[in-house]
Amino acid sequence: MTVVNVIFVTVMFEKTNNNEGDDKLNQLISAINVLTKTIEGYTTAIKQNQEVEEDPLLTSDQVMERLKIAPTTYYRRINSGAIKSIKKGAIIYVRQSDLDEYLSN
Repeated sequence: MTVVNVIFVTVMFEKTNNNEGDDKLNQLISAINVLTKTIEGYTTAIKQNQEVEEDPLLTSDQVMERLKIAPTTYYRRINSGAIKSIKKGAIIYVRQSDLDEYLSN
């Protein structure tokens, strides 16, 4: 029996014995609604994280190696926007899908 089931049974028992059960039942319903929204938020975050994991970030070295280009050429293409990039702190990353798009053009 889950925690919610135990609470629900307790509230329903109290409701049959006195009027305080109505308030507790309303509190339980509110708590369940908050819990449901929280779970939905976590579910959304997990799905977004999975999407990110399916499109890995490549380091500058990985991109230069795959394209067989020198660092100067790489940074020129990054700075011009020819290769889409993401900067996290001082590190530049390229999504695999962006590199694939660059290669297809």
